[in-house]
Amino acid sequence: MERGMKKWRPFAAMPEQFERIQELVEAQNQMKHPVLDEQRLQELNEIIDCSMAETQALSFRYYKKGYIRMIVGYIHYYDEYKKQLRIMDLQQQPHILPIHQITDVETVEMNTYKSF
Repeated sequence: MERGMKKWRPFAAMPEQFERIQELVEAQNQMKHPVLDEQRLQELNEIIDCSMAETQALSFRYYKKGYIRMIVGYIHYYDEYKKQLRIMDLQQQPHILPIHQITDVETVEMNTYKSF
């Protein structure tokens, strides 16, 4: 057994304490929802409108449960009633992204992006 595993072995004897420490570490890594100003919202809207007209791939950064996450794909549909984008990622998997969660949008050059 290597030194790294031996060092943490005493903590494994107290699973409740270990779980609580993990929760505290997780809570420290979380962040608050970023607030975008009106000008930035307008810029994001223009990028989204242009990509829908030209069927261009976008990189979406969005806030969910304390973290900023990312999706790369194409806008399939905008649900105006529910204020959601329906996005097809590069593996053809659908995603529903509420507009209020979006923090950043960028166009993606497909010849420089490698899919998995």
